[in-house]
Amino acid sequence: MTIFNYIGIAGLGAAKTLQNNNKNVIVLEASNRIGGRLKTNSSIFEVNNETFPVDLGASWIHGVNGNSITTLMNEMNGAYFVTDYDNSNFYDGSQLMNDTSVEDMYYLYEETYAIVSNLQDATYTEAQEEQGISLYDGFEIAFEDMQLTSSEERLVNFLIVDNIELEYASSIEDLSLQWYDNDDDTNGVDYIFQGGYSTVSDYVGSDLNVRLGDAVTEVKYGSVSGDGDVELWNYTVVKTAGGSEYHANKVVIAVPLGVLKLQDSTYTTPSIIQFTPSLSAIAPALNTSISSLQMGVLEKTYLQFNTTFWPTDVEFIYLIDGSATSRYALSNRTEILSFDYHVPGAHMLLVFESGRAAVSDDEEVSDAQRVNNIMHVSVTHYTSYTYTPTPIYAIIHTIYTQYPCIHLHVHTYTHTIITIYTIIIGIERSIPRCPRPHHLPPHQLAPRPIHIRILLLSQCWCRYKR
Repeated sequence: MTIFNYIGIAGLGAAKTLQNNNKNVIVLEASNRIGGRLKTNSSIFEVNNETFPVDLGASWIHGVNGNSITTLMNEMNGAYFVTDYDNSNFYDGSQLMNDTSVEDMYYLYEETYAIVSNLQDATYTEAQEEQGISLYDGFEIAFEDMQLTSSEERLVNFLIVDNIELEYASSIEDLSLQWYDNDDDTNGVDYIFQGGYSTVSDYVGSDLNVRLGDAVTEVKYGSVSGDGDVELWNYTVVKTAGGSEYHANKVVIAVPLGVLKLQDSTYTTPSIIQFTPSLSAIAPALNTSISSLQMGVLEKTYLQFNTTFWPTDVEFIYLIDGSATSRYALSNRTEILSFDYHVPGAHMLLVFESGRAAVSDDEEVSDAQRVNNIMHVSVTHYTSYTYTPTPIYAIIHTIYTQYPCIHLHVHTYTHTIITIYTIIIGIERSIPRCPRPHHLPPHQLAPRPIHIRILLLSQCWCRYKR
């Protein structure tokens, strides 16, 4: 018997594989659904008098060639949109940038990043390796070598936000220069599921033995004597909050990293699983990796209006603050996806924010003010409007990856005619989108990396921590 717990797409895939190989599989899920970061909401938005699903977690299949998610989509006969990165508008301040200006901006970024890439291959002392070198440090060296003007540095910083910080849901101060992009590559175009990503997890888990709403509280696979000697059993005991007890030959624990990071803490929460023997006692190297790994923050805000006030012939809108004097200022919701490019009449935008800017907003700004800030930033780029359009619905979805809870909280309230839904999923980030120079001409496109979360993580994946 193999037991899974807190199952996302990685755990679902493993459970499905084991079951297909004639293993007796039970899935224990603490929440009322499966899918983890795959979470589609189909109850809030309507387009053309039909419900319109939006993904609160993962949104894209990045690089469809050779991608296992693409295989699942084809098995499901799933409908999708092909993301068209070439159809994008860039605004420097309120000025729409022409193609030459955009190409020049990307050229500066690529030249700067080439220096950073060379630094990744440099030889470092043991002390430097131990302390860690941040990606921020690498760009500081590159900026000095490039001798960029303040305007050029502002444009390069914008692309750092868009190509790295939004992709990794972390600021470059918190990413390791040497290891942040140590991943495998996929290539091909990017897809968005028309029916939402939850259709994938529901499809994979459709014939699994899933028991919802019963959180695992204890995993016991050995004993520890009074003098500290560890004896490992040839079976594992799993206990749940509902009082159930399972005995299994193998147990796969597919839990958020935040839950694992609490094992040796004094923090009390239902999300904690007690391991006996403790992870620190039986696997100190694994425990060190768990402690060293850090997590990012990604905020997605969906806004729907009665009408469309932005150009509908482009899929992405990029807003570069013309007065920004720091990269942090450029992190203020600079990337916007327009659903009207694929779905006429949607009147809908998806706005991204990540890293330290998202953390700051979450801690200091109310939901209504965050929506107002988005509107102020967005509307200033369309000066023909003499008023601020008011969204009729909004979802603010933040992946609070620095917190260990795994439960979904929904808060709703009315503010004038706007309904704001604050949706929190406290899970570690699994890099739903990965960096690429996606606005360069096709012959300059880099292969798209994709990440698959695995419980046993080596120290080489640890992010830099000051």
